[in-house]
Amino acid sequence: MMKFVSLLKFYYKNTPEEYEKEYQKKFKAPFANHFQIQIHQYNRKASYPAFLYYPNNLLNLLEKFYKTYEKFTTISSKVPKVVLYQFTLLSSMMAMAELTDLLHLTF
Repeated sequence: MMKFVSLLKFYYKNTPEEYEKEYQKKFKAPFANHFQIQIHQYNRKASYPAFLYYPNNLLNLLEKFYKTYEKFTTISSKVPKVVLYQFTLLSSMMAMAELTDLLHLTF
């Protein structure tokens, strides 16, 4: 899995030309969500349209989540409630651990 690098970090570690190329790549990505807002940072020459960039690995994880959820709902209708309670506790702990790992990847 390729590590996500924010545009802010990319800006300070690369040349202006490399930054512009990376910005355009993310801006034109198929799942980028664009806003009608211009962002002009202090001491910068250009302003840029605001957008959200969704990396492919995030979308793949989301698809995997929904498929797993479908299977879960089928199974959960057939088990005792105590099993669901225990599963919920364990799942919550695992989700927090994965969220922590994901946050470390993005910042």
